[in-house]
Amino acid sequence: MRRSIIFTSLAGLLTLYVALVILAPIVGLNDEFVQTVLRTMGASRAQQLAFPMGLSVVLLVYVLLGIGVETPKMGWRIFAVLRAAWTDGATAAQELLNAKQPQHPHETWIVAAISIRCGVCNLSVEIWDRFFHS
Repeated sequence: MRRSIIFTSLAGLLTLYVALVILAPIVGLNDEFVQTVLRTMGASRAQQLAFPMGLSVVLLVYVLLGIGVETPKMGWRIFAVLRAAWTDGATAAQELLNAKQPQHPHETWIVAAISIRCGVCNLSVEIWDRFFHS
């Protein structure tokens, strides 16, 4: 119960911060004071949004991974959550990559081709985006 209250309040504060950064020009907070603060910190609005959004994602993943994990009597809960996630991931990988099952003879090449194709698509989209937004 206590963890959910802490998570909810922290997520609420991060959401409020993000809303203030996004809505500052609309609300009228985009005056010289805010611009001075932005210049002093050396950060744009996008850079100011990156940290709270990233922290929100990390907190959300931690809460989702922590479902059903008991808090140990000795030690911290975060290590118990990480240990449980590692164990579950290792079990899933072992089941998916079971060597006893017959494999397609070209499975390695198929995975490599798909990975290369995804990388090329990502690179071409980034180049396209930089070309049109420069």
